[in-house]
Amino acid sequence: MKEKIGVLLVQVGYDKDPASVLAKAVSMVDEAAGQHSVLDIVCMPELYYEGDRDVFIEAWRECAIRNHVNIVTGSMPVKYKSGIKPSNTTYIIDREGNVVGDYSKCHLFDAYEDKESDRLTPGDHLGIFDLDIGRIGVVICYDIRFSEYVRTLALKGIDILMVPAAFYRPRTDDWEVLLRAASLYNIMYVCAANQFGKRCAGRSSVADPDGRIVARASDEECTVYHLLDMGFQQHMREVNPSYRNRRPDLYDVR
Repeated sequence: MKEKIGVLLVQVGYDKDPASVLAKAVSMVDEAAGQHSVLDIVCMPELYYEGDRDVFIEAWRECAIRNHVNIVTGSMPVKYKSGIKPSNTTYIIDREGNVVGDYSKCHLFDAYEDKESDRLTPGDHLGIFDLDIGRIGVVICYDIRFSEYVRTLALKGIDILMVPAAFYRPRTDDWEVLLRAASLYNIMYVCAANQFGKRCAGRSSVADPDGRIVARASDEECTVYHLLDMGFQQHMREVNPSYRNRRPDLYDVR
């Protein structure tokens, strides 16, 4: 695992024209890559694109190769079988343009007068991926509300949690609390890219292993960069050994 990891969060909004929003998002990464000498991983938001899957993947493969960076593409609806509703899927692409894997949102947002399960099929596997920077975990938006789910990823050895999201107004305060809680409980960096627009609140953020927001996007379409200090994360795990102090013999989360 690298000692210092450069993370870029891209805060872009949904556009009915998939070609336009994809071109804008890729351009934002290209521009930011030219501004930062250390750039290891990029994270995009949830469901900002609803177009052709192959076009989407190829655009991000080319971007990853061009900028020599790992990319969590952010999610799009992907239909895996005829007659079944699409899944909310993000792809993980390495620096060489290889699709390392994919993750589909497991917890669908059937809450607050919305019912995502009317439109989407839930995922059926954990989002854990090994890259040259270490092991990353990926959750999508509503997944972050399920602490036992995030802890499961943490106990499987992830080093960083990446969160593509389309977290909406007016629950912006919930967004920050959830990111800080996930980072504090699991003593790890949480890097979350949120959509920005009429419905979504933006505020893409990095929370450090001490539960502090150390980078936050402005209220506009933009990028936010932070250099993760993995030595600090290791130090926090030594002085706050909550993993070692767990009592799983007493827990029943089912």
